[in-house]
Amino acid sequence: MDQEKAAGHIQRESERVAARFDNLIEPPAQATRANKKSPALRHGGRGSVGGLEYRLQMKKLDQLAFFIPTLEGTRLTVVLNEQHPFVRHACAAALMKSGETSDAVQRNLELMILAAARAEVLLARDKRTRNWIQQFRKSWSNILATFLS
Repeated sequence: MDQEKAAGHIQRESERVAARFDNLIEPPAQATRANKKSPALRHGGRGSVGGLEYRLQMKKLDQLAFFIPTLEGTRLTVVLNEQHPFVRHACAAALMKSGETSDAVQRNLELMILAAARAEVLLARDKRTRNWIQQFRKSWSNILATFLS
């Protein structure tokens, strides 16, 4: 976490909550395999296995997807697409802490997004399933954008 602070990342409450409870969820297959670039799941106190770490980021993406999850080692980074209408309208105020929404609404919105991304990486066990999930996310994002037009 000190490296995160040095890199300018301030951990959100939702990221802390998700990480605290992640050890109660089945780990994604790719997070349980250790290699030099991505360590296996960290160990918590008393020999328990810790879960994933979470990061939310907002970026302008070249596609219309609402979000894109990336699992690197034990860190799940969820990039929200600044160009998607839901992110522009509903998430922007909450994620930028503009004061238009309560802290509880912001935390719950972020937890919902983190949960969707976590389910996606859990289910994406092989190439065929990953492709299906990506197609679902693309279609869902496009339909959501249409409904918000």
